Amino acid sequence: MIQSGGLESLPTVEAEEAAPRTLLLRVRGELDTAHVMELRTVLDDELGEGGFSRIVVDLSRVTLVDTAALRALQDLRRRCRSQNMQLVLVGTANPAVHRPLRITGLLPLFDTRPTVQAALRGRTSSSVGIADARPRVGHPV
Repeated sequence: MIQSGGLESLPTVEAEEAAPRTLLLRVRGELDTAHVMELRTVLDDELGEGGFSRIVVDLSRVTLVDTAALRALQDLRRRCRSQNMQLVLVGTANPAVHRPLRITGLLPLFDTRPTVQAALRGRTSSSVGIADARPRVGHPV
């Protein structure tokens, strides 16, 4: 993960199993055409392991969302629906995320929650608090 303050716009993705069968992806920085393919790779790696019934994507620290990122979110939504997984987006009040989702009409298609904690408390077969989260992998994108 990039820690330097001057590199905040460079995207990172941190993945962890935040609750049983729940994958939490914390995304930070710019999600543009140059970086979306790397995000897709992280998703493929994590989802390829299987066993998840819910995916929570925290976008609260994203600084830019372009059309490639919107397509990636749509594709993830389709994948979750076809595999009977719940997809929850967090951080959609962030203007960098809210505006493109609203303008394109995609916002109402997603289950959104204001915080990661609220998303983790959502419907699931079993629920664990964020304090019990187990780190899985930190992926620089």
